[in-house]
Amino acid sequence: MQKTILLNWKANKNIIEVEHWLNNFPKDLLANKPDLRLLIAPPFPFIAQMRRLIDHQQLAISLAVQDISAQGAGAYTGEVVAKNLEFLGVEMAIIGHSERRKLFNESSQLVASKVHRALAADIGVMLCLDEPDFPEQAKLLTEQERTRVSVAYEPVSAIGSGQAVEPETVKAFFQKLRQFFPFNPLIYGGSVNPSNIKDFLAISDGVLVSSAALELNDFILLMQALG
Repeated sequence: MQKTILLNWKANKNIIEVEHWLNNFPKDLLANKPDLRLLIAPPFPFIAQMRRLIDHQQLAISLAVQDISAQGAGAYTGEVVAKNLEFLGVEMAIIGHSERRKLFNESSQLVASKVHRALAADIGVMLCLDEPDFPEQAKLLTEQERTRVSVAYEPVSAIGSGQAVEPETVKAFFQKLRQFFPFNPLIYGGSVNPSNIKDFLAISDGVLVSSAALELNDFILLMQALG
């Protein structure tokens, strides 16, 4: 099974910077890494242009989104709903990120509604969880929904801090997650960098990366650290 590298660009970059990143992406960077699947979650305004550039240059990159609305299509000003993403080849949605929960007061119930909308549109889900919210969050999903998500352990202490948690801590939390997600891909996210990415990939099904992949040169170093 391929391991996932999901780059979350958050609210960074403008269209010129996005085009520069993709236009200079070395096509052979992942040539000897068939076991890796690279996804990028850019800010919403850049998704269509990224789709065109990725297709034109035949890059081995898939598209993700950083969030998705819990609403369906309709009169919901400012929302980005699943229907808006049709025909753009979006393969995954990050849902329940700690910044959404903390800064925008997203409840576990709202997160569950977003998961439902994404899966109904055949968009994969990267469900972000930490203690103590994961049991409640898991129970708000249907049994079928639980089998269809990838789960990212996202310790709040590691987000944006530059200090990742220890691999042993990650393994211990994964054991807890297995009570609710016995066969799901388990991902680690939180201050992943060239010095620790290999260790985290060794114990997980992928990593969620942000600041260490905003600049293309930094992302190249990240991939080179894998050998």
